[in-house]
Amino acid sequence: MDGIEGYLARPKAEGVYPGVLVIAGNKISEEYIPNTCAALAVAGFVGLAPNIYHPLPDDTPSNNAAYSKFIANHTELDILDDIQAGASYLRAQTFVAPGGMGIVGFCFGGRLAMLYGARSREIDAVVAFHPGVMKANEIKRLKVPVQIHHGTADESVAAAESQKLEKMLKAQGTPAQLFLYENANHGFLAYTRPFYKPEAATLAWARATEFLHKHLK
Repeated sequence: MDGIEGYLARPKAEGVYPGVLVIAGNKISEEYIPNTCAALAVAGFVGLAPNIYHPLPDDTPSNNAAYSKFIANHTELDILDDIQAGASYLRAQTFVAPGGMGIVGFCFGGRLAMLYGARSREIDAVVAFHPGVMKANEIKRLKVPVQIHHGTADESVAAAESQKLEKMLKAQGTPAQLFLYENANHGFLAYTRPFYKPEAATLAWARATEFLHKHLK
């Protein structure tokens, strides 16, 4: 993958499976990210989480001065190129189906999933968890089905932002559905975090994998 770090998981059984990119909001080494790839493999997909802060090693401490400087100068366009490298790697694997790919993103990664879905013709489905503020001009080329998940008690990104996003997508003819989770905070799917909400997480994941199966052949 052009030297980019990443986590990949695929089903144990031999075969060809749809590829799904997993885009983290920060470091891919946070436990729930590689396990999201593993959960995708269990569900019948090949999951790949590329290091979106390439070439900075993922194990660089967050309080490191070099880390802070790098993050400040690593643009969304740089990250989209890293995601493209991940997509190209998936496409080259013999166990990945030749059809369209899916992309799943969390927080900032959800925003990136939307941006990449608008940029790439390889993506057939986008799943975004509490993706943050999006502008109409950023998603005007996004035409593939989108599924959005957001907690009503999100203290980082108001659920109203995802409601606006759903309306923008539908207004431009993009198939979109939004699921709201009562009393769920930001990161409710991340079991390593204090706001993890098991019931909402289980339901959201079931909806996400069903959506991916529907649109990835």
